[in-house]
Amino acid sequence: MKKLFTWYGVIAVLSLVLSYVFYGSRGLYGMTLGLGSTAFNFIAFRAAMYVVGKTIEETKRPDAAGVFGILALFIKLPIWCICAMIAQRAGGAVLNCFLVGLGLVYFAAIGWAQAKNR
Repeated sequence: MKKLFTWYGVIAVLSLVLSYVFYGSRGLYGMTLGLGSTAFNFIAFRAAMYVVGKTIEETKRPDAAGVFGILALFIKLPIWCICAMIAQRAGGAVLNCFLVGLGLVYFAAIGWAQAKNR
C-alpha cells in the first residue's frame, strides 16, 4: 500500500508540473484547486467513516479527533463547491485543469479500492 501512495504522490506532482508547462500559472492554479479540494473531500469522508465505525464498534462517544472528522464531513461539499465556482469564474485553463485534477483523485480512489481488494 505504501508503494501505491508513493505513486499517487508522484502522479500528483507530475500533473502539477505538466499543467504549469502546458497552461502556465492558470493551469497550475486550476490543478491545485482540483487536486486539493477533491483530496480533502476523500480524506474527510474516510475520516468520518472511520469515526462512525469506531463509535458503533465500541459504543462510546467519539473523542475530539472524531468530532473534527465529522465536522470535516459536513464542510467538504461546500469547500469543493467554492473551489469549483472559483475555477469556473476564472475560466479558460483553470476550469479545465480543475476538472482534470478532480478526475485524477477519483481515478486514484478507484485504483486504491481495487488494490485493497486484492
